[in-house]
Amino acid sequence: MAEKRLKVLIAIYHKLYPWNLPESMVTSLRDEFTSVDIGRAGSQEELEEGIKEADIIFGWRLPREVFLRAQRLKWVHIAAAGVGGSLHKEIIDSPVILTNCRGIHSIPAAEHAMSLILSLLRKLPLAVKYQIKREWGAEEILGGVNQFDELYGKTMGIIGLGSIGREISRRTKCFGMRVIATKRHSLRELPEGVDKLLPPEELPLLLKEADWVVISVPLTSRTRGLIGEKELALMKRNAYLINISRGKIIQEKALIKALEDGKIAGAALDVFEEEPLLQESPLYRMDNVIITPHVAGISRYYFERAVDIFRSNLSKYLKGETLINMVDKKEGY
Repeated sequence: MAEKRLKVLIAIYHKLYPWNLPESMVTSLRDEFTSVDIGRAGSQEELEEGIKEADIIFGWRLPREVFLRAQRLKWVHIAAAGVGGSLHKEIIDSPVILTNCRGIHSIPAAEHAMSLILSLLRKLPLAVKYQIKREWGAEEILGGVNQFDELYGKTMGIIGLGSIGREISRRTKCFGMRVIATKRHSLRELPEGVDKLLPPEELPLLLKEADWVVISVPLTSRTRGLIGEKELALMKRNAYLINISRGKIIQEKALIKALEDGKIAGAALDVFEEEPLLQESPLYRMDNVIITPHVAGISRYYFERAVDIFRSNLSKYLKGETLINMVDKKEGY
C-alpha cells in the first residue's frame, strides 16, 4: 500500500483584503514542495472540513472547536507572532507542535511606534484637525500644557526587548535618546542601542525614568493588566505611553483616568482591551491621544516574510530537523 502523502492546509483568510494570502504564494509553495499535498481553506467551514485530513495547518489561528475535529494533525504554524487564539487546553496538552512568525512585525511595528512618537511630539494630530477645518490653528496648536519638545537627550523606556523592542532601540538612538528596557531573560551583553537592561521586576524604575514608554511584550499571564493605576502613577507627568503590543496589557480604565487627570502627557494606542474600540470611548475625544486600528504590524512585505518562515520550517520538517520559532505552549510565546 502506498504511503499517504503529507497534507498541508493553508487557512489564511480574512474579511479584509490585505490579510488574505495571495494565491500566487500558495502556487509557489506547491511548485517547491511537489511531494506534499497543499490545500487551501477560504472560510471556517472549509477549515473545519479540511482539518480532518490535514497533517499541517498554516493559518491565522486554530480555535478549539476546529482543533477538536483534527484526526492526524501534527504541526500548526501561525502566520502571526501572537498565538493566543490557538492556545486552548486541548492543544497545550497535545503533542501537536506549535510555531509562529515571531519577528515578522519587528520592522513595521518599530516604524509605526516611531511615527506615533513623532506625531505626538510635534502635535501632528492637532495640525491635521485644523487642516480638515481649513483653519490655520497656530494659537491653538501652540497653546496648552504640552509644548513642542525634542527627543534628543530624553529617555526611552521599552517594556519587552524582543525583536520589536530591539528595532525600536536602534531607531531611538538615531535621535540621540538614552534607552532603558526590560527583558525577562538576562543577556551577557547589552544589545545595540540599549544603555540599561532591567529584569521585569524593575519595571517601576523604568517607568520613573522614562520620558517615553513603549510596550512591546507578548500577552501572557504575567503581562495581562501589567500597566494599571499604580504603574501609571509612577510615570512622569510629561511622559507618554505607546502600546503596539496587546490591548489587555494596559488596564484601559486606569489609563483613561490618568489621561483625564493629567497624570501623564498623552498616549498612542494601536491595540485595545476590546476591538474595535467602542465609539463611546473617551479616548476618541482626547487631543493628546492617537488611535490606530491594530495596524502597527502590517506591511506590504508581510506575506513574503510569513511564507519564507513557513517555507523554511516545512523544509526542516520534511528533513526531520528542529523547527524555528517553536512556541512554548505553557508560556504562551
